[in-house]
Amino acid sequence: MHPTKQAALSRLSRKKTFNLDDARRAGISHPTLLRMVRSGVVSRLERGIYAVAGKEPLGDEGDYAVVKKRFGPTAVISGLSALSHYNLIDEVPTQIWILVPPGTRTTSGKYRLIRTKRDLKTGVIKEADYKIASPERALIDALVYSSKIGERVVKTAILRALKNKITTEERIFKMGRKLDALRLLDSEWQSILAGLAQ
Repeated sequence: MHPTKQAALSRLSRKKTFNLDDARRAGISHPTLLRMVRSGVVSRLERGIYAVAGKEPLGDEGDYAVVKKRFGPTAVISGLSALSHYNLIDEVPTQIWILVPPGTRTTSGKYRLIRTKRDLKTGVIKEADYKIASPERALIDALVYSSKIGERVVKTAILRALKNKITTEERIFKMGRKLDALRLLDSEWQSILAGLAQ
């Protein structure tokens, strides 16, 4: 491989994932990128998103890194995906649940978009390659979108978070206040606590 292309590939390998714009900035044209994919030097993770072969991100971390590339820096892993990440539910979701701004769309069945006007910075943990809702944010989001997630799943997740000391009642209510979901939380809390006594 030409030394210039090797240097560009080396720069790209520092990223978990990259897209065509990243490749161009590194000095790799679209035709060259396609040749690299055909020769196995670069892996195509999904349409328009790539990784240097042998450096592909694995498991959830890899899927979440792709989310940031596909939906932008405001996208936040939440819903069932965040609940699963924190071991608050037993099932592994078949889709990646993502909080996104209202205008965001996708045709891929791999993703479940939760369009929200709520602040996408509050209660969010920034990892190196993606953003994920904190346990408290994930629980409040689940409660707000319980019609999509399932009421029993939400209550079970909250109870597990409290029993396993992943969070506290005070922190959940503090997040509820920040996300303007306190009225909903108040109305559901007694039935949630009833499950704690069982």
